[in-house]
Amino acid sequence: MRSAALARLAGAAIITAAALTMSVAASASAAPPAPSVLTGVWCASAANCLAVGGTDETNTEFSAAHPLAERWNGKTWRTVPVRLPAGASFGSLLRLACLSATWCVAVGYYAKGGVYHELADFWNGKAWTPTEPSAPGGGPETHLIDVSCRSARNCVAVGLADNGTGVRGIVEKWNGAKWARVSVPEPADFSDLSSVSCPAAKFCVAVGGTFAGVLVESWNGTAWRRVSAPSPAPRALSTLTSVSCVSPSNCVAVGDGDGIGGSGFAETWNGKAWTNARVPWPKGTRSSLLIAVSCASRSYCAAVGNIGEAPASAANAGRPAVFRWNGRAWALQPVSALAKGKAGAFSDIFCRSAADCTAVGDIGPAGSVNASGLSGFWNGKSWKLVPAI
Repeated sequence: MRSAALARLAGAAIITAAALTMSVAASASAAPPAPSVLTGVWCASAANCLAVGGTDETNTEFSAAHPLAERWNGKTWRTVPVRLPAGASFGSLLRLACLSATWCVAVGYYAKGGVYHELADFWNGKAWTPTEPSAPGGGPETHLIDVSCRSARNCVAVGLADNGTGVRGIVEKWNGAKWARVSVPEPADFSDLSSVSCPAAKFCVAVGGTFAGVLVESWNGTAWRRVSAPSPAPRALSTLTSVSCVSPSNCVAVGDGDGIGGSGFAETWNGKAWTNARVPWPKGTRSSLLIAVSCASRSYCAAVGNIGEAPASAANAGRPAVFRWNGRAWALQPVSALAKGKAGAFSDIFCRSAADCTAVGDIGPAGSVNASGLSGFWNGKSWKLVPAI
């Protein structure tokens, strides 16, 4: 089973088999209907950001979504049409990596012929061009969740695939012309990979979870290997949802401690070992999620998620959470209170510096699955919340 954090990335709900029979999206996304959620963001400057996510006009918790992309010009968000592969019935974008304002790749999934496929959409500053990474065996649920790029000819994407006999984490590598599946050492029963960070040509880290606890895979330029990392109790339900590395000897990862949104946690890598880094959740917090982390330097990272999400429900509950890491300890960054009766969360963050971060997520009526996009901007002193389209 996947964690609530990964379910939120996939559109706030675990994809169901019933959704496979639905055909609600064309090959190009129209004006986004509600509900919608933004799950990935990157910024070239404070006035130039690109965010991706999904929308669902059927109000079925995003089980059949339109891909969504929006651009920020410093004042407002505006939607950008997204293309899916020919014949796709629906799909969604989850995370993205950019080298510049005119070169990005966003990853996610699309449905065609009753099967979920991996999706990688390239952005040239004006339009999106979809590609179809390898997906041997197909299966009821196969998608990419995150991507990291060193150059236009060197990207690594991770996700999960169900070939009918089990769910396994997957790694795809882009060489500038095509994607290729890469073998990684994983347990035979279950695994997923939800995030990847490649700070050097011969070093990548991918994180996720297994039935036995967190999963960390490391690339040394030749092969992937499993790396030991601590798992909070209960181990069987803990998973790492995001990782950000500034160098091969400095990484920060965050995760979900009980698989259903009850205990957000963090870990750090010093080049030799992973260790727990205590997250000081506010007194009285009933449940918590850390979904994404972004490091601008060794002494500044920011992690986002949700405070107070009801553990057994995908309905809107709680409020966006932001923590900062100074290289030694985590501290809560206050976020403006939401309007009465509203709830929301941040699903991704990108920090250009300690005084310039952008977060995206969703907001909606408390207890409802009907949400809309939300963004937040950090100027080094405070967060400003701005509704997205």
